[in-house]
Amino acid sequence: MTLDEVLRHVDTLHGDPWPAVEELAGSGDHSLVPPVQAALERYLDEHNWYGRNLMAYILAELRGTAAFPLLLRAFARPLPGDDRDDLCAWLANIMKADPAGCRPTALSFIAAEHRDLRGAGLWALGYLIQPSDIDVLQQALTDADPQIRRTVLGSLTSLKGDSRAYELVLSALHDPDDWTRRSAVLHLRWFADPDAVDHLLPLTRDPAAHVRSALGETIGYLPIDPDHRPAATSALLLLLGDAEPEVRAGAARGLGSLGGPVDALQDRAGDPDQHVRAAIAVALAENADPSLTSTLWILASDTSAAVRADLATALGGCAWIGARPLITTLTQDPDRAVRARASVALTRIS
Repeated sequence: MTLDEVLRHVDTLHGDPWPAVEELAGSGDHSLVPPVQAALERYLDEHNWYGRNLMAYILAELRGTAAFPLLLRAFARPLPGDDRDDLCAWLANIMKADPAGCRPTALSFIAAEHRDLRGAGLWALGYLIQPSDIDVLQQALTDADPQIRRTVLGSLTSLKGDSRAYELVLSALHDPDDWTRRSAVLHLRWFADPDAVDHLLPLTRDPAAHVRSALGETIGYLPIDPDHRPAATSALLLLLGDAEPEVRAGAARGLGSLGGPVDALQDRAGDPDQHVRAAIAVALAENADPSLTSTLWILASDTSAAVRADLATALGGCAWIGARPLITTLTQDPDRAVRARASVALTRIS
């Protein structure tokens, strides 16, 4: 298959183009660069992320660092229905192979006027970070655009051993934008500082449910020491009684990671929301012992297949001897997905 045939495939979606794409990408034929680049630009204008990905891959393999500015600019143009995961991976490979060669491009993008270019540069800086970049990130954290501020938080986690980066993420807990506050909560886990609990506690009263919902898993993820455990547990128990299901589910996951108290989790096993019950099921399975047997059997017969499936998977990762009969029963579940999950879980405990 030639380049022209790959381009026709993008239009028709007939056949598998990847053998030819791999061959073109590894050919070393730089005469392909102009037509591939032209096709990339056309697909960007047409909002065709599939065609863009194929051309981006060929360029990344053919040109390496030389393709980085063009591909980062393509990354800066979000397209409908596109998560950019493949493009992120190929850009990351280039940056890991030649960080010094890519840094000037990232820094020039950060200085650009256009928001999407600034965001792309700040995202790339997370892969190319140096301690001296803290000043650039601190300035960017004052950007008027909350999406830029959220991108900065992601890059700051690349400096997770730097107390200045930690303090900047803490400052974002007070950001006026609720999604930025949520992002700060989630990114704090990477700094693994038990003292972060003290900064998170006031957010149990945050007006945004999606901020409160992030607290559970972050607190549960942190290395909680004995001095912070009472406050962390109290916060999660408060969130477990929240009016919003997503908050209760997050609190259940956090309590599961902390190891309880399991009686509070048991009390919520009949929660009216299936997503909360699924989180409770996983949390109890993670801490399974004979005292939880009856509750786990109740959850194994939950009306929601999603609850039963999540329970099966979680039981497959525990060492409790009582897990086997539960999983065996779930292998006979009327729902196919539950049976499949249980069958896999059974092999994990065999």
